[in-house]
Amino acid sequence: MFYIFILVSSNWWQYPYPYDIFAIAASQEKLQKENFIDSYTESTEQSYGHIRLRNCLDPKIGKLGKKVRYGCSKRCHKFRRLDGLCNDYENPASGSLYYRFGRNVPLNATVRDEKNLYNPNPRDISRTLMKREKFIPVTIVNILVAGWVQFMTHDWFDSGKNDRCRHLKVPIRDDDPDFCKTMDIPMTRRDSCRNSKDYDTYQNTVTHWWDASQLYGINKQINRRIRTRKDGKLKLTSKDRLPIDPSTGLPITGNALNWWVGLGIFHVIWTREHNYVCDMLKERNPTWNDKMLYNTARLIIAAVIGKIHTLEWTTAILHNDVAKLGLKSNWYGITPIEIARGNASLAAWLIKRFPQLSSGLPGSIVNRYNMKDTVFEKAESVFEENSMEDLLYTFGNDYPGAMTLHNYPNFLRNLDLPASSPHGKGKIDMATIDILRDRERGIPRYNAFRRLFHLTPITKFEDLTTNPTHAEELRHMYNNDVEKIDF
Repeated sequence: MFYIFILVSSNWWQYPYPYDIFAIAASQEKLQKENFIDSYTESTEQSYGHIRLRNCLDPKIGKLGKKVRYGCSKRCHKFRRLDGLCNDYENPASGSLYYRFGRNVPLNATVRDEKNLYNPNPRDISRTLMKREKFIPVTIVNILVAGWVQFMTHDWFDSGKNDRCRHLKVPIRDDDPDFCKTMDIPMTRRDSCRNSKDYDTYQNTVTHWWDASQLYGINKQINRRIRTRKDGKLKLTSKDRLPIDPSTGLPITGNALNWWVGLGIFHVIWTREHNYVCDMLKERNPTWNDKMLYNTARLIIAAVIGKIHTLEWTTAILHNDVAKLGLKSNWYGITPIEIARGNASLAAWLIKRFPQLSSGLPGSIVNRYNMKDTVFEKAESVFEENSMEDLLYTFGNDYPGAMTLHNYPNFLRNLDLPASSPHGKGKIDMATIDILRDRERGIPRYNAFRRLFHLTPITKFEDLTTNPTHAEELRHMYNNDVEKIDF
């Protein structure tokens, strides 16, 4: 009876131990059943089942009708392909390059609300609710968290370069200090295989899999640039840093999109770690050739990254005992965590790779940087002027900003982009874009999303915050309508 009761309740965190374990299991079962939505509909397969569209890049639609074999050779049983094909032998195209993003709400709930695309105005939200007045830290994590989550998302998804021929035009008020008349934002690139009968769909321009594609690339062209072709290793300079592409000023790696120092730290660390693993493998297997060493090291690196994200990063962010237990049991089963073997922490791993961290560093500040001087091609000068130990120590001893009103970094609200960015060269407000992208892509508003995720909707702005000033600001911005609140 208790299980039946909690099956209809998604507030698993409100139950006492051990009932919270059963509650989260029931909630997970319900979400898996009702909120894993395939964006390939019957109309898609009926329309494209016997043709291959000229510009269709989708591996499922483009090869479905002609029954083209994916080439899932015996090698795929042991090593991964760069394009993500053949990870699932039953569905070889699943999760591969250009495979559609799924949805976590029904497709009919993802229709773009054209009438309210700019209501409330996203730039007004940025200026009124998100502009940082003073820095508010979140003290349970350090700044490495910000670099890590970007490092992860670059592995999992990317909607690709935006459509330069179609723009969203955000109206700008006359008193705006940074933008004039309209803010033109290129729309998300179209699905190259979309049927006119389909709901809006979007393709992933990297692999969906946890395969460290941000390091190794998604095709042979990228992969050739990063490999030494000797002993399985990846390219590093004599200073143990990533080589720089002279045409962009950015590092040569699997994915250098939206580059900054925090992201670069992890690219350098994991490239070095790949080479360490190759040395270890060669010592134990002296007959292995370059390809064998590289592919085996790649599997190991992807697995270790996945483990760290599950056991270290996610548990730090969630900060919930039952969630931590669930995540750790994914790796160790029901064995008590404290006696499970091999549970080395990220901190211990970093100290092993950078011994100076364990003894501390001098307390004096050597270099100071504005955030705008640590992004894109400017990031390399920061690596040039500081050791990796200094960078890790600095990032490990400072806090990121809390996710609250009036705390969005102001330099990101007036950011100068290089030509290599998906938006192209120009100035943008990332806070405005964060809001508008959700609306453009049909992400339901906050209350609608809660209902679709089997959560109780809010009825008043005070349900969102205990800060009366914030509640009043939200009420004013959203015209006293909780249904308009952005997710």
